[in-house]
Amino acid sequence: MIPWTERPSRWRGPLDLLAGAYPSFLLGRRPPRGVVPVFHFHEATPEGLAPYLDALVAKGYHTLGRSEFLAVLEGGETPEGAVLLTFDDAYTSAWTVVAPLLAERGLRAITFAIPGRVSREGGCRPRWGDAGWEGRGEDRGEEPFARWDELRALEAEGVVAVESHSYAHARVPVGPAVEGESWTAAELEALPLLSRPVVREEDRLRPGDAREEGRPRHPLHSRFSRVPAWIPAPDGSAGAGRRETAEEQRAAIAGDIRACRDSLRRELGREPALFCFPWTVAGPVAVEEVRAAGYRAAFADFFPGRRYYHPRADRYRLMRLKHEWIPRLPAL
Repeated sequence: MIPWTERPSRWRGPLDLLAGAYPSFLLGRRPPRGVVPVFHFHEATPEGLAPYLDALVAKGYHTLGRSEFLAVLEGGETPEGAVLLTFDDAYTSAWTVVAPLLAERGLRAITFAIPGRVSREGGCRPRWGDAGWEGRGEDRGEEPFARWDELRALEAEGVVAVESHSYAHARVPVGPAVEGESWTAAELEALPLLSRPVVREEDRLRPGDAREEGRPRHPLHSRFSRVPAWIPAPDGSAGAGRRETAEEQRAAIAGDIRACRDSLRRELGREPALFCFPWTVAGPVAVEEVRAAGYRAAFADFFPGRRYYHPRADRYRLMRLKHEWIPRLPAL
């Protein structure tokens, strides 16, 4: 049984409002001292991102870089008008669009990368402002995620810091397949790229596509849920299989978290400090393992909580706001 807090629900917004989860600036008040609104984006285009960045500049806000945010987490003084911008998944646009638009305005951000999905191609592609940049649906093309060379270049520039978003960003089976139900190519193609079943081919990961047509369709949920995964029977029979044990669940969760950490450490030459749980789903075991892996903080979701950073926040369950709330910030 998937907890209601891990599922989309029309009741969650009203419940969060009643519980005081939303910051006071949504009502036109200035953020209190010590509070840092944290906003998240995913894919980006120049025309879609620029208005939000311009609104921050026009209203006098200061975007924190990684080191500044970590200093705040460790008890340092919060700069006046500080906000944190985060970009999940390290799509190609983190390199081609986000970094140049931020740099043009003197802003900074963090992107959360998925090492198992990072493009294996070499070199850095043209980006916004460069000759040869095309900018036509890069995040949904043949190479939707940034390359390691591009992520290293982002780190060197110091505008967009690269942090952890799990190794595989996987949804796993959490129940038996229903007799007679199987994936169709159309259903797989209709799912968001990172919500499709993960297919492992040697040392590579890819999202399920038409090649998986006809395979049993299991209910899927985040690997980091408190719900144990379902291990199908070797012959793939509908309804056959078993739930993983607590030891197997912990080993699988810890393995992903550590693989992510080790990949970023190896490719970027430094220790990652922040972890962002896919779909903000974080069961108790997942939170424990992120802490044990040496991360200094993590972004997740829980109820009741606060959708902003404040000095008494649980550093391993920090919550964020969708970027659409940025225009509600009052001018400073």
